[in-house]
Amino acid sequence: MSTALCAYLHSQQIDPAPILQRLEQIDRPLGVWLQKQCQQHSRPWVVGINGAQGTGKSTFAATLQILLREEFQLQSLVLSLDDYYLSKEQRLQRAAAIHPLLATRGVPGTHDIEQLNVQLSQLSSIKPGGTIRLPRFDKATD
Repeated sequence: MSTALCAYLHSQQIDPAPILQRLEQIDRPLGVWLQKQCQQHSRPWVVGINGAQGTGKSTFAATLQILLREEFQLQSLVLSLDDYYLSKEQRLQRAAAIHPLLATRGVPGTHDIEQLNVQLSQLSSIKPGGTIRLPRFDKATD
């Protein structure tokens, strides 16, 4: 396990044992496949990770990103759907107009899917050295 991966797991207080097993069974084979795809196709790839709340999606994304960089020399970017929540004001407007649950983050209809789609399109066509501003949602200030 790389120093960067060990440091990440330590910083997040994550037991490395289950991660090591997953690295061999899932992460490395996925890394090999992604490296092959990147060599065959000269465009960015979008890989989605789906799962219920608290199942380790963020940890998987972070460890995969480290593995891709350290072992496969692949650059990657991790996006979270959480960063695309509508503002509190926008959610309250939807709650008043449509349904009260829309005031609460996380339910369907509380994400700025239009902005996400625009940025995914931009990322899919970005040129080397190009930049894109990405949002970071701060739940503490919401």
